Amino acid sequence: MRTGCKGCTEDVKLTMEQIARMVSKLDRFPETCAEEEVYATRLAACRACPSLQYGTTCAHCGCIVQLRAKLRDKTCPAPGGSRWVGDRLEANRIASEAQKEPRGCTPRG
Repeated sequence: MRTGCKGCTEDVKLTMEQIARMVSKLDRFPETCAEEEVYATRLAACRACPSLQYGTTCAHCGCIVQLRAKLRDKTCPAPGGSRWVGDRLEANRIASEAQKEPRGCTPRG
């Protein structure tokens, strides 16, 4: 009987060493990486998530969380909304700013 997702088997598990190598390759492109504090916060949220499989894989998207969390422009794919605190704060900030913007046409001067 299979206990994981229907597309995965035990042989798809990555070692922490393999993941660390992939993360270090991302460090070559700092403009695409989240700041270390953001990365650590994201990883903590992933580790606490009940949808984390094998300690590395997100059940919602199938990605390796250590890689997804490292990428600045990525978000948490949890169906009810992001579990990453920074993402929620940023989404709230954007929504708040959008409400402050005047609607309709503005006169040109």
